[in-house]
Amino acid sequence: CHLDLGDALLASKNPSAALDAYAQVLRLAPDDYRPRQRAIQACYAMSDFDAAAPHRRALQELYDQDKVYALGGMQAYVADVFQVGDLTVKAYEYYDGQAPDGIHWTFLAFDPTGWQERELAVRDALAPSTGGKKPTREPGTELVDIREGQAPELLTGWTQKVSYPTVRTTVMEWLKGG
Repeated sequence: CHLDLGDALLASKNPSAALDAYAQVLRLAPDDYRPRQRAIQACYAMSDFDAAAPHRRALQELYDQDKVYALGGMQAYVADVFQVGDLTVKAYEYYDGQAPDGIHWTFLAFDPTGWQERELAVRDALAPSTGGKKPTREPGTELVDIREGQAPELLTGWTQKVSYPTVRTTVMEWLKGG
């Protein structure tokens, strides 16, 4: 199957050939969400975020038409997998642009044994309520470190919406230093 071939090529660090295999699957089954998700991964692996955009739009359309069958009602898919030192990082991107709590992406960092070391979330950062006065902080985006039993810690605040490459670079830099 071309889907399995694409997965093997992607795992062997050949995202361009994987993208070709996923294109074959999409010609035969244009409503199959799995090659769309993996095509996004292949594009992200090549740092070609513009090439991923049509696949993201098509995947969103399939999601809107209830043609995405996620385990446990998952509202996100793995969009990117990359290394930071000995950590393997999986980036999950949410359908509809964000989860109900404002999260756009979640990054899970795993050590070589598969143990989850970190969970980072990127979400909308809303200005705090000031009782009708001018907000003290502009609405934007923030990166938070979510740890079990702890409140999220603000790591980086952006004053506007940010692109995935900017977020990915920030996550990589934080994981290198953290």
